[in-house]
Amino acid sequence: MIDASKKIIITQEELKMESLAVLSAAGGILSIIGSIAKPLLILLVGNIAIKMLLKVVRGLMNKTTLDEGIKGFTLTAARIALWALVIITVVDALGIDTTSLVAIVSVVSLALSLAFQDIMTNVFSGIIILLSKPFVVGDYIIEDNKGREGTVKEIQLFYTKLLTV
Repeated sequence: MIDASKKIIITQEELKMESLAVLSAAGGILSIIGSIAKPLLILLVGNIAIKMLLKVVRGLMNKTTLDEGIKGFTLTAARIALWALVIITVVDALGIDTTSLVAIVSVVSLALSLAFQDIMTNVFSGIIILLSKPFVVGDYIIEDNKGREGTVKEIQLFYTKLLTV
């Protein structure tokens, strides 16, 4: 049974301290929600923006006479670059220093480009062939280095198929 004769006395100072503690906890929760919401919002807006930009680029490229291989390569490269920007922005919004992240990405990119130098040479050679069109499907060509010859059957970024006799 509760003794009604005992009174609970709370001073104004104690009430202020309790109120500040509650407000501080609420502010901490709002701060955590805000620190999570901002990167998620950037990710959502970035996703929508990338889809819209790629749709515009795809529409513009469809109006050109570029080869389908070049169109696909360009769209893929644009998608990768745009997502890299969005990810760096999200990491920055999380409060992580992006300077070192960009430096690491640059070093890794350099290492990969040196490791895949021969492959990239073939890719860019394929792009040049597709853009400049020194020969097209159906042409009969003779390759200079090893004297291979034949009718061009297919031209891709990595290779050109010849139909030999």
